Amino acid sequence: MANSSRPTSVDVVTGKAKVEYFFDPLLLLPNEDASATTTAAVLRTPVKRTNSTNNVNEREVRDALLCGSKHLFMPCVIVKDLEHSNDDDDDDSAVNANAALVKTADGVLHKIRDRTALIPLLKEDYLGIPDVLHLPSVTEASLLHALRLRYDRDEIYTAAGPILISVNPYKSITVNAAAAAITNNNSSNDNEGGTSTVLAGDLYSEERMLKYAQNAVGMPCHLFQVADRAYTSLIFSTTTSSASIAKSSPGISSSNNSQKNNTRENDDI
Repeated sequence: MANSSRPTSVDVVTGKAKVEYFFDPLLLLPNEDASATTTAAVLRTPVKRTNSTNNVNEREVRDALLCGSKHLFMPCVIVKDLEHSNDDDDDDSAVNANAALVKTADGVLHKIRDRTALIPLLKEDYLGIPDVLHLPSVTEASLLHALRLRYDRDEIYTAAGPILISVNPYKSITVNAAAAAITNNNSSNDNEGGTSTVLAGDLYSEERMLKYAQNAVGMPCHLFQVADRAYTSLIFSTTTSSASIAKSSPGISSSNNSQKNNTRENDDI
C-alpha cells in the first residue's frame, strides 16, 4: 500500500517505473557546491546568533547553498550510482558508497553524496493542493514544492489550515475563463485538500469579494476569505474583540494585501 502513493510514470528509455525525489542542494558533492555558495553570497538568510562561531559558520554555509540554488527541492531522478572510491585519503568513503548522479526536472545533472537521503515525491506532491496541511507528508520540501506549483499557475494564495500564505507575483493576476474551467474540473475529480470553485476575472474584483462575503466555504484560499472570517468573528463574538493589520516591513506584497483588507473592512462597515 505504501507504493500506491508513488507516481506511476514510466521512463521512455528504460521502460521502468520512474520515481522522482526532491533535490536537496545540501547533498551536493564538495566540488559541485562552490558555484552555489558564490551565487548566494548576497542572498544569505540571517542566522540566529549563538555563542559558537562554528555553528554560525555552518549555518551560513547551509543557508548560502539553499538560497543560492535554483534547483531547491525541484523533482529529480537518479540517473546512476557513482563509482565508490576506496582511497585512504577519502574521509567521506562511507558516504560516497551511496553517491549518485541525479538529473533535475530542467535536465541539469548533479553529483550527490548520498542517494538514500533523498525524499521521494508522493502523488499529492504533483497537485499543488490548496491546503498544505492535507499533504500526506508535510516537509520543507513538499511545502515549498506545492507553493512553486501553485505560483506557476498564478495561484499566489495557499492555505496552511487557518493561515494564509501569500507569494508576491510582481504582476497583476487575472484568472481567465479557460484556466478557471480546468481548475474547477481538476478540483471536482480530486478530493485531496478540499474542492473549490474558481471565478474568472480580476483577482480582486468586487464580484469576487461579494462571493466570499456570501459564502466562502468551498472557495479558493484568498485574502478575501481571511478578511471575511475575521470580520464574521468580530460580529458574532460574545466578548470584546478587535482586529489589527500589522506588517513588519514595507513592500509591494504587504502594502497590496493591507490595502485589500482595508478596502474590505471599509466596504462592510
